Amino acid sequence: MGASWRLTGKDAFAEQALAVMQNGHITKGGKPSHSWLDYARWSLAFDWLLGYEGFDRSLQDRIAHELTDGAAAMLAGPSFADPGQLSYHNYDVRYLSLPFFAAAALEGHSDCDERCKAWRPKLTQGFANILETTELVSPDGSYHESLDYMRITWASLVLLAELERTVNGVDPAQHYSVFRNIGNTYLYKLLPDGTPSREGDNEYPVLDGRDTALLGYAVNRFKDPYSAWFLRKSGFFSKQWVIPVLEFLWTIQRLFRGIQRWQVNLSCRGNATSQA
Repeated sequence: MGASWRLTGKDAFAEQALAVMQNGHITKGGKPSHSWLDYARWSLAFDWLLGYEGFDRSLQDRIAHELTDGAAAMLAGPSFADPGQLSYHNYDVRYLSLPFFAAAALEGHSDCDERCKAWRPKLTQGFANILETTELVSPDGSYHESLDYMRITWASLVLLAELERTVNGVDPAQHYSVFRNIGNTYLYKLLPDGTPSREGDNEYPVLDGRDTALLGYAVNRFKDPYSAWFLRKSGFFSKQWVIPVLEFLWTIQRLFRGIQRWQVNLSCRGNATSQA
């Protein structure tokens, strides 16, 4: 709703978002490997609603302190004792996402600005190490853990990359090749009927909503026709997006120009998924 207000200027959307925020709280006491997504959602909503006159200072302060407390607790943990050692691994990337989103949303907020600035070097160092490791481990795509861990890691990784591009004007996707090989990895990981391959993967996970975020990202940033077909036409993937606003932001219809032509080529080539 916050994004809808930003895009349309209609106050009804902002009021709906504020009603949710007034009656709810950010997840507390949960595992950060799960709660990071809640912090990302609240951070985005907080940022999008700034400037709306109905977003009063007391509610801003309450949410800001909840975001700050969660980020501070995460950064005080053992994973951040040496941020330069953060791993390209499903837990560490999610752990980094929690304070990264909170710090971006709260920068400039009077009660939290100094703490956010103090966190920036640690967050930057941790993200830089993860990005450098992707170039070593999986520059052409694929992933060193299961499909399940791959999408958990990459869902948070692409969100971090887009946040970095938006906030700081630095675009990791232009410098690290793992991002442009997301669609190719799904071609490799899936059998022609959409069943996940078990090659190097003893867990045999099924596809779920987190895959939509990754494929949507591949379409949005790289106009990848294979990812577009996966999302819109294959029937392999969930219709429920892990972050619903991304369905609007990352799959706008104009991004799918050429998909019909690609589908014709696919039908002519036969088993195109396994050949690609």
